[in-house]
Amino acid sequence: MGILNIKELLGISTPSYMSQLTVVESLAPANDSSPNTLKETFNALQNQFFEDMKTLQKGPNTKAFPFLKNIPNWDPAPWRKSKSNNCYNFSLNRYTNDYLLPGQLASPPVPRDRNRTYEQEIIFRCKKDNLRPLKKSFMECLPDEMPLAVFLKPPSLTNPEDKDDFHWVSLRQMKTKTGQTIYVWTGKPGPDAPQLCPKKKPFGHVDIFKAAAKDGYIKFGGFMAAPVTLQQPPTLH
Repeated sequence: MGILNIKELLGISTPSYMSQLTVVESLAPANDSSPNTLKETFNALQNQFFEDMKTLQKGPNTKAFPFLKNIPNWDPAPWRKSKSNNCYNFSLNRYTNDYLLPGQLASPPVPRDRNRTYEQEIIFRCKKDNLRPLKKSFMECLPDEMPLAVFLKPPSLTNPEDKDDFHWVSLRQMKTKTGQTIYVWTGKPGPDAPQLCPKKKPFGHVDIFKAAAKDGYIKFGGFMAAPVTLQQPPTLH
């Protein structure tokens, strides 16, 4: 799973400390982390994301994409009441009131390794939680999985209290007024209420990349597939 500096790749003006581009081997050709290669890799991921969203707009084709039957309904009410479930809880649909961090679902929980960078640590911990990195598309999920995406915020050089941080977004399904099933990307900013990711004009598709970069999460950690066995929805509590 790779780490891409979104603002740099989108051509948004950023401070020099945010222009550090890093990528792990699964997202870019081996031994090639040049800016041009990273931009091409990001563009391919973004274009594939939009194509996938167009496919989903055609309706819930669970025969072609069995994982769609695992997508939770968009129901923010119970999550809005809870301050103890964060974006990781919400994206996993795991209403356990424990402000979950990557690596805490592993047995035993994963201790911090100071030899790894923050980005490497998050990806490593996610794998220990049994999340599976996806190479190109969130539609690569298996029938017993559901897709997530992780973004990372680097520490601020101007505010020492602004540390490394992560943010997760995930897929939800909802009904339109006409009864049509549509799929949306959503996130829960820490203890705050869940939010729908804004749509990208004029296409009408959600642009999770720019939405994350706007909030300072400028490094893309990639798409991941989470086992449905990790779900503990609010109805169970």
